[in-house]
Amino acid sequence: MTDRFALPEQPRPSLYPLLTMACATVIIALLAFPLGRMVWNLVIGGDGGIAQAAQVFTQPWFWPVLFNTLVIVGLSTLFALIIGATLAWVNVRTDAGIGVAGTLVPIIPLLIPNVAMAIGWVFIAAPRVGFLNGVLSLLPEWMSFQVNIYTWSGLIFVYTINAVPYVYLIVSAALRNLDPALEEAAQVNGAGLFRTLRTVSIPAIRPALISSALLVTITSLGLYSIPGVIATTARVDVMTTRIVFLLNRDFPPRLAEAQALGVVMLLVVLALWIF
Repeated sequence: MTDRFALPEQPRPSLYPLLTMACATVIIALLAFPLGRMVWNLVIGGDGGIAQAAQVFTQPWFWPVLFNTLVIVGLSTLFALIIGATLAWVNVRTDAGIGVAGTLVPIIPLLIPNVAMAIGWVFIAAPRVGFLNGVLSLLPEWMSFQVNIYTWSGLIFVYTINAVPYVYLIVSAALRNLDPALEEAAQVNGAGLFRTLRTVSIPAIRPALISSALLVTITSLGLYSIPGVIATTARVDVMTTRIVFLLNRDFPPRLAEAQALGVVMLLVVLALWIF
C-alpha cells in the first residue's frame, strides 16, 4: 500500500548548469582579457596612450581604409545574403534541388580554410598564369578575355564565396521551421510565387536573414587571410591588413594606432548589433 504521507522524491542534481556556467566563464575570460587590456593600454598609456592612438584618425590613409573595408564587407554581405537565401529556398521549398549534392555544395567553402581558398582562387584566376586564363587563351581571338583575381571585383567575389555557407545554414533552418500552410494559403488566395515570397516567406524568416547578415558582417570584418593574399597584391587596403602593417612593418610597432583600429572595428560591430 502506498504511503500517502511519504515525501516526494527529490530530483537528482544535474551537472548541466555547472558545465554551462564553466563554459560561459571561460568564454567571457577569453574575450574580456584581450579587450580589457587593449582599452587599458589606450586609456592609461602603456603603448603610447590615447593621444597617440587618436593620431590614427588624422592619418591620410585612415578614411580610405575604412571606406574600402565597409564597401567590401557591405557588398559581399549583400551578395552572400542573396545567393545563400536563394540556394536555401531552392533546396528546401522547391523540387529543383539535387538532393545531397545540393545540400553539400553551398557549405563546401565552410570546410576549406580561408587561406587555402584564397590561394586556390589565385591559382585559378591570377592574371596570365591562372588556370582559368590558360583555358580562356585557347578561345578564338575575338572571344578571348582574361580574368584577374587581384581586383576589387575579385576580392569581393572571394569574400562572398566565403560568406555564403553562413547565410545558407541559418536561412535553410528557418525555412524548414516555416509552416508551409502559410505559403499554400497565400497561393490558394491568388498570390503568385513572388508575391508569396514578398508577403509571407521573407517576413517570416526576416530574423534569420538579419542574424545571418550580422554574422557574415562580423566574420568578414575580422578576416585577414583572404585580404592578406589578394588585397595586398591588388593594393586594396583594409582594416585587418593595415593593423598587421602597423604591427609588423614599422619599428617600434605602432601598437597604439593598431589598437585604435581594433576599437573602431569593435564599435562598428557593436553599432550593427544594436541596430
